[in-house]
Amino acid sequence: MALPPRARECLRTPAALAESGLLWDAPAFSMAWSWPVQTGSDDDALAGAAPLPAWAHDALRAKPQADACFAPGPLQWHVCEQRDDLVTVGQWSPVDEAPHVGPLLYTDDTEAGRCHTDIVHKHAWITSTQEAALPASFWHEFRTARAQTPGPGQTPTSEVVRAVHVLARLLGNALAGVDRPVPLAGKAFSQQLRWDAPLQTLFEALEWHVAPLGDDARPALYAPDLSADSALRTRTARMWLELAVLCVHEGGTPPPLPDSAPSSLAWHIQRASPLVPVMPPPDARVHRACARLGLGTHEVDAERAEALFRWQVACFPLQHRSVFYALEQLQATCHLGEPVTTCLALGQSQGLCAWSDVVQAHERLGLGVPTEGPELWDEAPPAPTSEAVLGAYAMAVQEVLRHGTDAEYASAQHALRTLSQAYAEPAWAERAEANPFDPIDRAYELLQVSEAIDDGLIVVGYQVYASETTTRGHLLRLALEALAEARDSTYLRRFLQGDDPVPSDATLPRGLENIGNTCYLNSLLQYVCWIAPIRDMVQALADTTVARTPQPRVGGRQVTEAERERADAWIAQLRGLLHDMTTSSAPALTPTKELAYLALVPLAWEEAQGGGAVAHDALLSEVSTQQDVCECLDNMLFLLEVAWASYVTAPTNLARLCTGISTQTLVTQPEGRVQTKEEAFKSVPVTLMPDSRDVYDALDTFFDEAHVETSEGHVQRTISLTDAPPLLQIHVQRVQYDRKRQRAVKNQAPLALPDTLYMDRYMTSDAPARVALRAETHARRQRMAQLRERVAVLDSAAPALAQLSQALPHLADTDEALRALVGEHAPGELDTEAQRVQSEAQALRAEMAELREANHADWRNEQSMAYELASVFMHRGEATHGHYFLHQRDLKRNEWISFNDARVTRISHDEAVHEYVDLAHYSPTGATSYLVVYVRRDVQSLLGNPRTA
Repeated sequence: MALPPRARECLRTPAALAESGLLWDAPAFSMAWSWPVQTGSDDDALAGAAPLPAWAHDALRAKPQADACFAPGPLQWHVCEQRDDLVTVGQWSPVDEAPHVGPLLYTDDTEAGRCHTDIVHKHAWITSTQEAALPASFWHEFRTARAQTPGPGQTPTSEVVRAVHVLARLLGNALAGVDRPVPLAGKAFSQQLRWDAPLQTLFEALEWHVAPLGDDARPALYAPDLSADSALRTRTARMWLELAVLCVHEGGTPPPLPDSAPSSLAWHIQRASPLVPVMPPPDARVHRACARLGLGTHEVDAERAEALFRWQVACFPLQHRSVFYALEQLQATCHLGEPVTTCLALGQSQGLCAWSDVVQAHERLGLGVPTEGPELWDEAPPAPTSEAVLGAYAMAVQEVLRHGTDAEYASAQHALRTLSQAYAEPAWAERAEANPFDPIDRAYELLQVSEAIDDGLIVVGYQVYASETTTRGHLLRLALEALAEARDSTYLRRFLQGDDPVPSDATLPRGLENIGNTCYLNSLLQYVCWIAPIRDMVQALADTTVARTPQPRVGGRQVTEAERERADAWIAQLRGLLHDMTTSSAPALTPTKELAYLALVPLAWEEAQGGGAVAHDALLSEVSTQQDVCECLDNMLFLLEVAWASYVTAPTNLARLCTGISTQTLVTQPEGRVQTKEEAFKSVPVTLMPDSRDVYDALDTFFDEAHVETSEGHVQRTISLTDAPPLLQIHVQRVQYDRKRQRAVKNQAPLALPDTLYMDRYMTSDAPARVALRAETHARRQRMAQLRERVAVLDSAAPALAQLSQALPHLADTDEALRALVGEHAPGELDTEAQRVQSEAQALRAEMAELREANHADWRNEQSMAYELASVFMHRGEATHGHYFLHQRDLKRNEWISFNDARVTRISHDEAVHEYVDLAHYSPTGATSYLVVYVRRDVQSLLGNPRTA
């Protein structure tokens, strides 16, 4: 067999060569005679000893070579011949250095055979193998037949040894010239050797023949005259030696010598190798590492391993990485210590990577661990292709961008850099350093923004998520960097550099700095300051010189002294903020903590906590993370009313700014008894249904007619608007409890906001035309509710049918009843049904859209109660966290201004009302409205820019 390529470029110690498998794959035995030697002895007793018999000399000369050994396993002779004439001079440059490892052998295939050159001492040996004289087919049949039918008292092995003894004795006697015939029916021959076809074939090949024994008719074996045929004599002698080794190999003793052998002559058969004894390696990993280093497994020590590593690198530079891995494996397994530890550290500092790192890199990228073949010199695992590596890296990065962490991204990068280093692929390292957000859609997805929004809101999204995560900050920054380049945005680049991204614009209102989860408070403060009556009230209270009224009342009850003190403090804080917002040249102002506390924390909460500085900070922290915009707005307006009532006896119209009156009409069934009840509201809570499209759909969930069960029985309930407030505040209740996931979730559905909202359809009226329209509208709503329920059922059934269609054929293999069902109905029937269900759902949605349009058409001419869109409070995030900002309309200039904490910018109409998503391309994580304010058209002057008012 040719020398394996991986075994060629290596220097080995003799022990390593013996373990390398490059000599012979099986153990061999040497053969000699135990016999007193005459020559070179001063012993008188030996001087008179008889010479070695000629047949014994002939037997040793029959070996292929004097030092040849026989391997009984493969039935081969191992031949080793010293050939110093084959030593090449000057090939090994490091040989002049003093070696610390003794002989070093280089193995290569030459025309003369496999040559092993000691480059240190300038010796060479040729090793080869020769097939045995004993035919392998004969030995297999001979041994099998006897092992399968042992004689009485014999084991399979002892039966084989007994038969070989007899066979070897026959050949030995023939070699020694003993020519008496061997009766085939003799006891020893027939019982121990057994005459059969394979044995007959063997004797015929050795030119033995069967003839009658003298006058007796019994057949007998007759040996040939070996003195007349030297080739046949040599063949017989070699086969006799091979049989002797096979006896020992089978666990027996050598066969008896010829009858004429002197008593002092004995076999000397021992296990040996022509170079060094072969000892089994202690561990497969150690063996493989030692083989790469050219080191025997039983001669491992730190200095020898380090010296051999340097020799291999000096003589075979292309194997540097391979022998480095071998040295690393040996260190990991045997813990060699110095100088190996320093050698490995130096290699890694010079750009080599550890094999353990390569394995970990493969595992990290899901490439599969590179494994060596089962044989010692199998080819190295092939390097993965660039397509495979970069594809695996792209998949790993994509997984990280979905829901991974900075650490997981760093590990994927490190894995790719390691493979780049291990396989000398610099392009892979460049890919590891590249921004992972390609295509750029990934960056928008991670930051949960759309391409349509401006740079400022992208920064908002980044800041929100960066402040809430401890594991994805680096990925978020990389996404922002990618967007800065993709959008060629100076604004984003300046932000990333830490500069103020927006120069100050003196014509814009001032922004408010976020002092710790106060983004929604900032939005409310901007909104409150935009309401002219509030500004006027604050200014009037700040300028008043009148004494306090003794017992002020608000909301039908007397206010407490503590409430009056909080109201005074609130007015002082708000007055200061308003003054700065109208006069300051700074682009953004910083609200005081006291202002935030008074606005966010009602007095009742403070008293429940016992007051004090600790309770003050705890409450402020709690309400900053558990916001309710309507509660906060109510608290601020209540403080204003208390402050006003404390100094002015005349009632204020402040409460009427946002307060409307709804009428609830209850009609008991079937009696028809009518009850009405008026209720004040400051905001209209609306719910988004699955098919809600615009604010009318949302208002329909509040101003609706429904049949409910009460203590008085079945009741028809109708809610209408009796007194329309100047400022209509619509609270979009997006946070809902998901019973399936058992947690609060946010409804991210977009809500279209028309510039002008007509509330006529919801107004209380007894006019016959209005009553008829309301009845028709209600009927359509009821039909839409029925359709909605049916669509929900169909939407859940369609995918279930499709999944069942795919799974049923597989399930039928395990269940007889299902197999019969599948046999009666083609699997395609389920697919057909799924398509029918989808078509029905689509048709019902179309019908719902027609009903909605019919409702709008019926009220198109009823436009006496008109409202203009004025403020849109936005929330971006999930139910438990996110960021708040405000879009405020300057009705006088008909322009929109975005208040995003410290950043104040003019935005387009589309940016203000379209929630950064559209119905055809809905993004489940875009910013959505949660409080929408419409101002009645006849009182638009209530709202105005505080800086220009």
